[in-house]
Amino acid sequence: MGASPAGGATGSKTIPTRDQVAVADTWDLSSLYPSDDAWEKDLRRFEKMIPKYDAFRGHLAESPSTLAACLKHDEKVDRLA
Repeated sequence: MGASPAGGATGSKTIPTRDQVAVADTWDLSSLYPSDDAWEKDLRRFEKMIPKYDAFRGHLAESPSTLAACLKHDEKVDRLA
């Protein structure tokens, strides 16, 4: 039986909350974000950007401008992430 990334047994469906994880087992994002709220704000922005990729599905080869628009959107997503 292997361990899940959350530290529980394989098949466990519970992900521990941040306060349930030892600080040594978490990423230090303080050099990237000044607060948890700032990180949460960017996460919400990121989540809103993802659905736009669906508009490009099946259309990238239609024109250079469509491909360029997708790449520009992808660059915005990358800069946020």
